[in-house]
Amino acid sequence: MIDLYTAPTPNGHKASVTLEELELPYKAIAIDLSKNVQKEEWFLALNPNGRIPVIVDRDADDLAVFETGAIMIYLAEKTGRLLPTQAAPRARVIEWLMFQMGGIGRIKNLFSFLVVTPIQISKLCLFGAQWGTVGTVLTREQNRWASICAVTFFGDGGLRMGRGIANL
Repeated sequence: MIDLYTAPTPNGHKASVTLEELELPYKAIAIDLSKNVQKEEWFLALNPNGRIPVIVDRDADDLAVFETGAIMIYLAEKTGRLLPTQAAPRARVIEWLMFQMGGIGRIKNLFSFLVVTPIQISKLCLFGAQWGTVGTVLTREQNRWASICAVTFFGDGGLRMGRGIANL
C-alpha cells in the first residue's frame, strides 16, 4: 500500500494519475496548503523541501519519495510499466519528463503567477517569451515523440498517460 500526501494541484494530479494508471493501491491523504501543513515538522521529515506530492511506500520499508518526476519514475520502475528498459527509449521518456518538470510546468506556473501579480511589464514579457520557446519545442517535436509527450503532460494539460509507452 502507498500513502499519497497530496493536494489538488498539477503535481498532485500527476502523482495520483500515475498511481491510477499503474493500478496500484493507495490511500490519498489531503494536505491543506492554505494552512501550511506541508511546512510542519512531520511533513518535512518526509520531504525536507516541504512540497507535495510525497508518497510513502509501506511495502518497501516505508520508503518516502518526493518530487513528482521522482515519484513517477519510482512507480514505473516498481511495476515494470510505462518506462522502457532499453537505454534509448528510456532516455527519450526521461528527457521529456524532465522537460515537462523543468520547462513546461515551471514556466507555465511562473507565467500564471505573474499574470495575477502586479509586476513590471518587462518581467512579464520575459516569462511570456520563455513560454513561447517551450511551445515552439513542443510544436516542432510533437510528430516524432507524441506518445512520449503524453507521459509528461497529464496533470498540467489534462492528457492521460497512454498505456503501452514501454513498448516504444
